[in-house]
Amino acid sequence: MVAPVESLESIVQWLRAELAVVFDRPIGDIDPSASFAQLGVDSGTLTHLAVGLEDLLGIELDPDIVADLKTVDALAVHAHGVRLDRLASP
Repeated sequence: MVAPVESLESIVQWLRAELAVVFDRPIGDIDPSASFAQLGVDSGTLTHLAVGLEDLLGIELDPDIVADLKTVDALAVHAHGVRLDRLASP
């Protein structure tokens, strides 16, 4: 079981680790500011990442917004914001 993800940085690291596994590359090769296209992320992999984040963070991500995000950093920022909004809601 993955430890709880609390910070933006931990979300970035989780995403990098997931992509490292998917592409069988060292995590250091996953540049969070590189575009998904540069990393070789297709729509199926992006869906895998989004579903994983939803499960990990206990949130629901809008697939239309996720599809418009271009980098690991952008996806992490969005997911972190959704999580913070969820935690702030009564």
